[in-house]
Amino acid sequence: MLPSNLLVIFILIVSVAIIQMTQVWSSFDELFNYSEPETLEYIILSGQNENETIRSDLKAFVCVEPVFERFTSVKYIILHYARVLYISSDCFRGMKEIKFVGLEWNELTIVDMRIFSVLNKIEYIYLSDNYIVQINFNITLPELQHFEADNNRLQTIRIDSKNLPIISRLNLNNNQISQFTIESESITTLILTKNRIKSFQGPDLRISSECSVDLSDNLLTKITPDMIANIPHLMHMNLSHNFLHVVPNFNSLWTDLTHNLITTLENVNFSPSNQIRSAIILDSNKIFHFERWITFKNVTVFSCKFCSIHIIEPFFFSNTFTYLSHLELNSNYLTTVHIFEAHEKDLEFSYINLSRNKIQKIGRTDLSRLSRVVKLILDTNDILTIENGAFDQMVEMKYLDLSNNLIFKLPLELLEKNINLKILLLSGNNMAFFRIPGWQKDTGKIMPINSTLNTLRLLHIQNNPLQCGCVDVIRSWAKNNNILLRIHDENVKNGVKPACIVNDGGCSINVRKIYVKDYWHIFNDKRIHDIFEQNEGDE
Repeated sequence: MLPSNLLVIFILIVSVAIIQMTQVWSSFDELFNYSEPETLEYIILSGQNENETIRSDLKAFVCVEPVFERFTSVKYIILHYARVLYISSDCFRGMKEIKFVGLEWNELTIVDMRIFSVLNKIEYIYLSDNYIVQINFNITLPELQHFEADNNRLQTIRIDSKNLPIISRLNLNNNQISQFTIESESITTLILTKNRIKSFQGPDLRISSECSVDLSDNLLTKITPDMIANIPHLMHMNLSHNFLHVVPNFNSLWTDLTHNLITTLENVNFSPSNQIRSAIILDSNKIFHFERWITFKNVTVFSCKFCSIHIIEPFFFSNTFTYLSHLELNSNYLTTVHIFEAHEKDLEFSYINLSRNKIQKIGRTDLSRLSRVVKLILDTNDILTIENGAFDQMVEMKYLDLSNNLIFKLPLELLEKNINLKILLLSGNNMAFFRIPGWQKDTGKIMPINSTLNTLRLLHIQNNPLQCGCVDVIRSWAKNNNILLRIHDENVKNGVKPACIVNDGGCSINVRKIYVKDYWHIFNDKRIHDIFEQNEGDE
């Protein structure tokens, strides 16, 4: 069975396909005058013109009689932008084969679910983008699976499993709901985002099936254990964009707390029992200091982007996580990568993103406990120095992003231990020379030698003040080794800036920083830094 989100996409694709192969009626008069209504399986009526504007001559439609009773074979009825104002319980009488009703973008204000009572096979109801202030679930729809009523004006909602015994997806996004009671044994996706929910009680939300609950963009100031006590099989919980200071311990495989008011990890109690694969997202909170060792034993994905992190205490990750493999700490204020200490065995990380911090240096042992990392992202920092041996222990690494830093040169043997490295991104640095394995300056030849760089599949090195003589060598080397090379960006191709710096001496190995002083800002026009703050230290 398809996951609920993929199922929605599938339904939309099917709907589009139906529209493309079915006549689209432009008015109800045209539809009701059709001579063979009993032969139709699909009804699609739209008030849109070909240029997607709304027809101004379309009359409002009020359905109080069984005007569709001759359409006995219809399975899909879609009335978009049709100015439907009201539908009574008699409107769809006789349409016994209906599975899909689409009434989006109309002018409905109140919906009595008894209008669907005659549709014994109805599986999907779409009421999005109306003006609905009230929906009365006062009947049983035994086959209904999806109910969409987003972008309306609902203030309260009450749903019982007796009325919708197999409902799997309930979308009430972007309404004005402040009170609700939802009890279900079948819901897998509940969407209540962008409403006015300030609080609720445990009995208000009872879902016994495995489910994802979205309460983002509401007015929640607290979440208590009682509030979620009746969702025993919670898979995903989205609480982003609320006003939460403290989060209780609850079982969820994926918890999103983005953009709340959390200031310390001590206020996040998260330890799913008997679950190893789980995630916690804390992006855009203000957690300046990772200090106390909180136990996130079963968390495998941890994200705190835009959290204003300045300091991470020694051994924090080793003491806090047991199974963490995916770490997102980009867009913070970290100045060092010396944050991955471990007591005994190496850390479990396979993915680390530290882009857009303030990192200046990578020491020889800073990353020595990251032997399992496959992808390391360090772009858009202030990295000036990378010590030789810094990546030696990262033998599984396939992807390394060092773009948009201040790197002038790379140590000769820096990446030789990274035998699995396939993607290397170095664009936007200060490099006038890139060392090519086996290149002999005197003869201009590239000798065949064993080197990790020769096994790269992708190299980005654009936006560096490279010497023109070096560009030709790099291109020849990349071609000989089947490396996909990006050495010039669109500004070069469009003639806005030069492709390289002419050096009468050809491709010089020992070019000094003073050489690129007047040129570097031309190549890296996004970040202007004084690269001469660092001591020369050239060869």
